[in-house]
Amino acid sequence: MEIYREPLKKGEEALSKEKKASSLNEALKDVFYLQESVFESYDVKKPLFKEMSEIADAKTILASSTSGLLMSKIQRAVKNHPERCVIAHPWNPPHLMPLVEIVPRKKTSKEVIDETIKLMKEIGKKPALLRKEVVGMIGNRLSALWREAVDLVNKGIATVEDVDNVIKMAQG
Repeated sequence: MEIYREPLKKGEEALSKEKKASSLNEALKDVFYLQESVFESYDVKKPLFKEMSEIADAKTILASSTSGLLMSKIQRAVKNHPERCVIAHPWNPPHLMPLVEIVPRKKTSKEVIDETIKLMKEIGKKPALLRKEVVGMIGNRLSALWREAVDLVNKGIATVEDVDNVIKMAQG
């Protein structure tokens, strides 16, 4: 799979290229990378990915911002070039949080993974690549640790610094 794209544009130049579309056909014309952020439901995402894969150029990367659904199930709906589908889940609020979890599936090409990681770095994000698909990804699975740390501080059991030190230093 060959992926073609213009170098990343910044600031005013990028904003000058912004366009509005009245249809999915129009929106997907000449697109290098598409970040989908619709409702968290296979019933919504699968038909959308099927339609996008039929409309978009075969080289267009189709990324989902899902935080809990599996790309393997979404990809089943994609008949045209499923190798270009990947999860790129930005953490909220995305303008403050740099983390983006990248989750390919067996059908996702190495070029799509590499280009997605490259793009995320170019826009100032910190990509974390999951080597295997798992429900909840990394961040959601570690949220219990976060809740416990906050609870320890809120109850006056430990300081932020002490909780931070325990998390950093208690690796065996």
